[in-house]
This record gives sequence, structure tokens and C-alpha cells, in this order.
Amino acid sequence: NTPLQALVTLNDVQFVEAARALAEVALLTAKTDDARLDAVTTRVLARPFRPAERAIAFESLAALRTEYAAKPAEAKKLIGYGEK
Repeated sequence: NTPLQALVTLNDVQFVEAARALAEVALLTAKTDDARLDAVTTRVLARPFRPAERAIAFESLAALRTEYAAKPAEAKKLIGYGEK
């Protein structure tokens, strides 16, 4: 597995769909960003984030919210990713 292969794999339909489904479960089962982050982290890592990791995740969340708020068509495209 090379770095390029890993990057290509992350953009694969199967991985994007898995991430979308995980996000959907978190959005439906938790009410706050903290609780959602805990739910995803526990499911994926089987442990809570460390404080430094949590800060990075919240920075990423804020940046992605800003980006997709400015590009709603891209957000809709991502949500519908993999649908026919």
C-alpha cells in the first residue's frame, strides 16, 4: 500500500458511503457535536479522542461546515454520493 493508493482508496465510493452512513447514525442518535464525535470515535477507534485529537476534529468540522455552507451543491452531491 503506497500513499497514493491510500489516497485513492479514501475517495472510493465504498469508503465515502461508509463514512456517510456513520455520520447519519451519529446525527440520528446524538444531539450535540460532542456526543456525535464521541459516538463516531467510539465506534471507529474503540476509545475516546485524546484532547489534542478532539481539537483537530472540531477544527475540521468547523472548516467543513464553512466550506459546504458556501457550496451547497457540493454538499448535496456528497450526500447523494453513490446513489443512482
